[in-house]
Amino acid sequence: MCLLGEQNVVVERQLEHDKFWCKFNPNGKYTLEALWRLVDSKITNKGGKPFIWLKIVPIKVSNFAWRAKQGRIPVAAALLMRDVQTDSLICKLCNMGEESADHLLTSCSFASEVIKMTLNWCRIPQGQFTKVAELLDFGDR
Repeated sequence: MCLLGEQNVVVERQLEHDKFWCKFNPNGKYTLEALWRLVDSKITNKGGKPFIWLKIVPIKVSNFAWRAKQGRIPVAAALLMRDVQTDSLICKLCNMGEESADHLLTSCSFASEVIKMTLNWCRIPQGQFTKVAELLDFGDR
């Protein structure tokens, strides 16, 4: 599947040199920031807010949060959808719910306690979360 489409990058041929022109950036220059904005608008913005990439946050942390928001981290429920056999769909931390990205990172009793302690430590009024998107949107305020 091609997200960008061939129409987004144009090669202008001239006698002296070739020139690349990027249609998804207003100034015509190809940048990773413009590419992330395009990818985010095509994939992750399904009725929600676009994902905000912060330079202060390590890229591997941002990438994990981005993938978690999409439900694309390798938890039992996601693996089963890809025909990967797992021993159980039950969360191994709380033995209560199905191990999905949303459960593992927000509604699992272990995750809920970590979120509660972190918000308490930062002196931020607590919220109740059942989805990764809710947690990320809470952090956006």
